[in-house]
Amino acid sequence: MKTKKAIRAMVLSAVAVFGIRAFAETLYVDCNDPNATYRTIQAAIGAAKDNDVILVAPGDYCNDVIAYGADGARARVVVNRNLSNLVIEAEDPDPSKTRIIGAYDDGNANKVGPNAVMCMIVTASVPVTIKGFTFLNG
Repeated sequence: MKTKKAIRAMVLSAVAVFGIRAFAETLYVDCNDPNATYRTIQAAIGAAKDNDVILVAPGDYCNDVIAYGADGARARVVVNRNLSNLVIEAEDPDPSKTRIIGAYDDGNANKVGPNAVMCMIVTASVPVTIKGFTFLNG
């Protein structure tokens, strides 16, 4: 019984000292490593929980195409989960090293249309921190 009380006291102390992020997990994404747990940002978003940090290795993220919404909008990354304090951050401080690349609709003179792929769609109703990326072509 004393052991359970001691563990509970340590947990509560950790929350008080470190805040809620004391229990957050860092999910590492690397599109260049075939053995990485997460090869796409979208896979890490699917696995994330409240307060997690998604740390993204340098590279060009341009392979996923996720259809989203009734209008069939398409994007490389869709942040549609309401996760408290979610952070999606590039590992390298130079934004040119970590790029999310959309695709223009080549059949449309305005470069937008039904075949375009946006870089990212954020529909979460809670704040999401996204930092350190270059977004190209969408």
